[in-house]
Amino acid sequence: MADTWLYVPEEPGAGSVEDDMCTLQINIQHEVIPSIICSTCFTAGLIYTLFGYCCFKMVTFFCGFLSGCAAVLLLHHREPLLEADLCSGTKAGLGLGVGVLCGLMSMLLPRLGLVLCGLQLGGLLSVGLLLPAAQCGGPAPAWLPLGVTAAAGSVAALLALRWQKLLSVIYTCVFGATTVTLCVDYLLGRLALPDQVYDLFCEVSPRPLCWFNWTIAGMWPVLALVGGAVQWGVTARGVSHTESE
Repeated sequence: MADTWLYVPEEPGAGSVEDDMCTLQINIQHEVIPSIICSTCFTAGLIYTLFGYCCFKMVTFFCGFLSGCAAVLLLHHREPLLEADLCSGTKAGLGLGVGVLCGLMSMLLPRLGLVLCGLQLGGLLSVGLLLPAAQCGGPAPAWLPLGVTAAAGSVAALLALRWQKLLSVIYTCVFGATTVTLCVDYLLGRLALPDQVYDLFCEVSPRPLCWFNWTIAGMWPVLALVGGAVQWGVTARGVSHTESE
């Protein structure tokens, strides 16, 4: 297995310069299967970012699929009785079944797919803004990030029904950029960003990020803007998802 480069915060009292908050380490090993999955997601994220609107049916299917799977996982997390009574294989099969059903419904009913895309778009944008704020201001009550995320998702869902192409392009760019950023974070940053999201919604003081993690996080808006410019100016020009309806 090839080693990867990682910047991690130094332990206190290590005897190094205080201004140097990160130390380079090259002893991180990655498993084969997770690395293959990560590479596949990285490629899919780039396709989403640059050509997402051209694959509108696929985008709405995966949007519904992810929403269905997330709903089942949340149900298992909030209901301990279900967690105890069902084995891992049953829970995985149930999640996949619900995900596929929701994906097919979203693909066959474009307005439903647009609503789900809007909800996810609002959630991603709100989380992207709340994470830097949490780093600067400390933990917030759990209702605050939940309320902001729900409000942003609702507004984005309504806007997606009004300006369908514009919001679809924005969604695919933001979702694709998020996927690419998380893949890079897995390979180089040990998934520091998902830990930050967990702390954000659990009223936990966020752990300080290394400057290298900030660099990875900075990829997200840059990729989204580049993808939006490419799609709106080149790949999505003259394309309309209503033509196939």
